[in-house]
Amino acid sequence: MKELICKKQTTKYQSSVIKQIKTMKTERWQNMKLALIQTKQNELYNFPGTRTFDTEEVLQLRHEYMEEVFRMAEEAAKEGADLIATTEVVNYSGHFSKIKVPYADLYQEMSQEQEEISNEKNNKSDYNVPTNEEARFAAIAAKYGVMILAGLARKENGKLYNSTVFWGRDGKVLDIYHKIHLAGDESEVFTLGDRLHTIDTEFGRIGMAICWDMQFPEMARNLAKMGTDLIVCSTWGWEWIYGPARAYENGIFVAAAMAVPYWMPIEDLRRPSMVVSPDGKILSEGPTDKAAIVYCEINDIHCKQSREFRLNTPLR
Repeated sequence: MKELICKKQTTKYQSSVIKQIKTMKTERWQNMKLALIQTKQNELYNFPGTRTFDTEEVLQLRHEYMEEVFRMAEEAAKEGADLIATTEVVNYSGHFSKIKVPYADLYQEMSQEQEEISNEKNNKSDYNVPTNEEARFAAIAAKYGVMILAGLARKENGKLYNSTVFWGRDGKVLDIYHKIHLAGDESEVFTLGDRLHTIDTEFGRIGMAICWDMQFPEMARNLAKMGTDLIVCSTWGWEWIYGPARAYENGIFVAAAMAVPYWMPIEDLRRPSMVVSPDGKILSEGPTDKAAIVYCEINDIHCKQSREFRLNTPLR
């Protein structure tokens, strides 16, 4: 198994100024196999619908959806993926206006003590440990020696965040990013994040973004200034215009794990899960109407030359 040596990097989010934080230099391998878990959403995601849900219904539908996510993640791991990424908030509990209980009550508080207990259990590679959803991802990472980035609703200190959690090959949580740009009425239930995050892996530096974050050029630009080679975006609303645009204008790779809506296929401006090269070309793309694992093998994700060219080219 490849040994993963990595260190996270965070910085307070600012639209124009980025304070560089020292990161560890790592040994880097060339070939990276990326797997994007494109799920088909269930009735909890039926935004045009009017049905309301009680707690039991929410937990059952959420459990069924998560089991499919875990199944697909394990399949990707068996296929030799180096990094697996899921869509946004795979443990979603439905729109808050359709839930009959306080929304935050549907999520378990994840304290530091619980994290330590989960990691201790998962280091034994016991896939059947009946703990929280994060423990299941950690167990898959440890069992197969794969990195996982999962979009999750995460409760910390009584606050609910729209987050991505990054597990290393040993099943330990290496970093947690909270979505900075909350879309629509997300702010009714989620707390705003305020820091950009990158993590240094054996393949290169990976930056994290969630859905609406990528609507803003400054987000990707600042991640590029932090030395990001690949932005991985967990999303529900991936629009093909800004995906290739963020990649091309910053000279970096961009990958998005998109979900297929419950009530319709992916259409119009929205596109399926995809991986985009630094020159804006789509390297791999999922179907528009069904769940799929989208694979992409990248020979070398290092983008220093193209990134610096885009960042340093003066306006004339």
